[in-house]
Amino acid sequence: MHGPKEVLENYNGWLQCDGYGVYDKIATLEGIQIAGCLAHARRYYHEALSNDKNAEYALVIFQNIYEIEGPINQ
Repeated sequence: MHGPKEVLENYNGWLQCDGYGVYDKIATLEGIQIAGCLAHARRYYHEALSNDKNAEYALVIFQNIYEIEGPINQ
């Protein structure tokens, strides 16, 4: 069985991924650019709502992005 490093061995370009630690090493490979997962990033702002009301502003921005992406993804 092959892991991400082997599967992406000849890949060049952007790789969207979550925060799984193995991708930290993948990000060091030449020709690969990491793009984080917006849903995972949003989760941290949602969790921060009880401690930081500024997180509400970030969540509004996420919602605006989702509204733009929605029709694109259909």
